[in-house]
Amino acid sequence: MKKVDVLGVLTLYYGLQDKSLSSRVVLNTRELWRPTVSGSGVLMEDELKALRDLLDGLGQDVNFLTREARQQSNLGTTNEVAANVTFPPLMKRYVEICSDPRLTVDVRAEDQPGSFTSKDRIAVAFDLLSELKSVVLRIVRSLSKYGTIAVDRSNRDWVRFENRAFQVLRIAGEQRFTGDVDEKRILTVLVDLAGRDFDTMIAPYFTLARNGGRLLSLAFNTYTASRDELDNFEQEHLLDLF
Repeated sequence: MKKVDVLGVLTLYYGLQDKSLSSRVVLNTRELWRPTVSGSGVLMEDELKALRDLLDGLGQDVNFLTREARQQSNLGTTNEVAANVTFPPLMKRYVEICSDPRLTVDVRAEDQPGSFTSKDRIAVAFDLLSELKSVVLRIVRSLSKYGTIAVDRSNRDWVRFENRAFQVLRIAGEQRFTGDVDEKRILTVLVDLAGRDFDTMIAPYFTLARNGGRLLSLAFNTYTASRDELDNFEQEHLLDLF
């Protein structure tokens, strides 16, 4: 069975073996093998081989995780489940509302008599809080419907793989023949190895992978705090909740 390349590990490993890597990333190959990874004493060559071998076992989870990510979060391009191929709309809207500058004011304080803040701005803030609660409820209910222990186990395995792979990519970036600091960045090396667009294929998913867990934890905490009043969208309740 053909191995699925993850984080450019196979491209990097085999590209260094058959010297085909130069068409993607020009590296100081001789120096690349010498460093040890994370002070573990493991040489880069051995670490890359170990990551390649790990994909023999973890690789079987790729299709499973792809299917579940598509079903649960609208991620990926699998057509076996009902969804679309855009970045997860709910997560996108969740982030947009949380970072909306119109919620940077103390809504409760600004809604008091004598405040100079316009009533229209206060009304918009409450509309955003109401939508935020609606988005949180939809996210949690979706995950509760489709989430499984198996997904959690697979995610944990892949997090460990990711941490090791990113150490390799960091060292590869350091050994890249370029005077441009940006070209040495981990994500830039990954973009070139994978041949994917940074803005649409790498950055969004990387951001979700790194920060999505915390965002989902906050969503679950909000859901729990509101579990006895899930249908309550009164202003006072929203101020207490958020």
